[in-house]
Amino acid sequence: MLVTLPVIKPLTYMNLSGASVRKFFDYFKIDIEDIIVVHDDLDLPFGAIRMKAGGGPGGHKGLISIIDHLGISDFNRVRLGIGKPDRKEMVESYVLSPFFRMKLASSRR
Repeated sequence: MLVTLPVIKPLTYMNLSGASVRKFFDYFKIDIEDIIVVHDDLDLPFGAIRMKAGGGPGGHKGLISIIDHLGISDFNRVRLGIGKPDRKEMVESYVLSPFFRMKLASSRR
């Protein structure tokens, strides 16, 4: 069975992505169970992929924005592991750095 899925990639900063998701949600009149949010996850090793139904934002600013704009957290998620930086105070620069730098840093461990 072939299924056509609309996909959006907000052009806003991640921590403002909820507004774009809400507009998409309203325009296409999508049921919450049909939404799949793909996001990075520091708590998974680099390259790991996990699916999750619902849950909290876990400190992820993009998820916080989406939950705030939708008013619900019961959407499906695909979590893409990016690993963690060596020091906790480096988290923000780590998640905002180009992808290849994360991969390089992860491969050194």
